Amino acid sequence: MTRQRLVGVGVLAATLVVILFLGYGQRLGGNMGNHIEPQDVTCRLQPSPASERDCSRVLVKDQIVYGPYLALPPGAYRAEFELEPSGRCTTGRVRIDVSAFSKRKAPLVVADFALGGHILARADFKVGNDLGNAPFEFRTLETDGDGCARLKAVRISPLRTGA
Repeated sequence: MTRQRLVGVGVLAATLVVILFLGYGQRLGGNMGNHIEPQDVTCRLQPSPASERDCSRVLVKDQIVYGPYLALPPGAYRAEFELEPSGRCTTGRVRIDVSAFSKRKAPLVVADFALGGHILARADFKVGNDLGNAPFEFRTLETDGDGCARLKAVRISPLRTGA
């Protein structure tokens, strides 16, 4: 192989590595390295339809709202689920969980509220090196009532050491 050909192959390989690295950074929320900014993932949850105005959803009994299969680098995180009554019922109960590869990664949280109540449920979890960039999903399921709860927001943020 000639020297020119070797240099050409080297440049092509280096370009491919840079493209792959930039794509990897985008999966982390647009940041390079092992840090992400806090982000609201409410509009990226499934299933639809969601409110076009603010992406909130009235939860339906036994229908899981899930997503967005977010790739997270190793670290400690908090998922915050903001819930409020929809006005249809006097009480409600919603199950919340965080999972990767269909395995729960945070303790199951059950949120109970009365009409007029507002809940900010938190689930803290860690992403180890074995799960770095695994597809994480954040799920809610109304278990009591039908259409009693409205999921207003789901926010993911890194925890500082010692938090």
